[in-house]
Amino acid sequence: MNIQAGIFWIILTVFFEARGEDAVGQKNVAKVILNRAHKNNWPLEDVVKARKQFSCYNDGIKNSNPLLWIKEIEALVTVVKNVDYRDWE
Repeated sequence: MNIQAGIFWIILTVFFEARGEDAVGQKNVAKVILNRAHKNNWPLEDVVKARKQFSCYNDGIKNSNPLLWIKEIEALVTVVKNVDYRDWE
């Protein structure tokens, strides 16, 4: 797995699924993605884009202007870095 690409998909999905949540809620979304990838032995991109798994991908990403995302994504990078990737449960 390409780690950088995987981290990108986690951050993007957490941003669109849980940007209004606190850090705990955001970490939980990241853990769901990791658990599904581990359980099914799928790449992270396939997990987040699986049909009807994450609402942000169901009808396409609504707000596609990345300039509006920068501050929130920077904060999410910190959250995702603090997820224990060894804890699959």
